[in-house]
Amino acid sequence: MKELIEELKKITIDEERLIGVSLDIGYDPEWNETTIDVSVKVKGEFERKE
Repeated sequence: MKELIEELKKITIDEERLIGVSLDIGYDPEWNETTIDVSVKVKGEFERKE
């Protein structure tokens, strides 16, 4: 969880560039695993801070 939080801290998106956010959660009972996919769509090119 700490790694996820650190990665999210690197992201800054101006509200006027934000197009949409989606969240997809899927559970696989055979493997007893849950996958959480988060998608963010923005206008223009996005550069990630390191």
